[in-house]
Amino acid sequence: ASTPVLGLAFMALFGFGSILGMAAFSAAIAVPFTLTARSMTWVHRGLQLIAGVVAFGFGSYIVFEKGAALVPSNKKRGPMGHPLDVPLGHKDAAYVRSHFDGMEVRVTDAPRADEILVAVAVTDSGRPLPRVGGLTHEEAEGKDGLR
Repeated sequence: ASTPVLGLAFMALFGFGSILGMAAFSAAIAVPFTLTARSMTWVHRGLQLIAGVVAFGFGSYIVFEKGAALVPSNKKRGPMGHPLDVPLGHKDAAYVRSHFDGMEVRVTDAPRADEILVAVAVTDSGRPLPRVGGLTHEEAEGKDGLR
């Protein structure tokens, strides 16, 4: 932007548009689930199954086709609202230490007694100004999952 005011206006418009778009997309996805939840339980369960299979398939594609490194994971048991620690790492090369990190996730009303909470955290880069050594993102080859 040519002026700070125009820059702020663009950021505000972009932010508002992003929020509006996400709300519309969420509503479009939620409507079939809401309409079928009570009266057509078999359709509701079918929609849940389809959503789960699509999410699993997409995640598997990303892991197996796009990422060579092992996906870091963690298991933890606790009551509702208990914090979960989600480990983060580089998707192509495990030796890129600048991407070693973790994110704490907490859902105050989940999981209930008959539920399992699965949390996924994704970042678009490593730590800013990393001082941990190892390979850099630019040096990663992504062939063997390590380097």
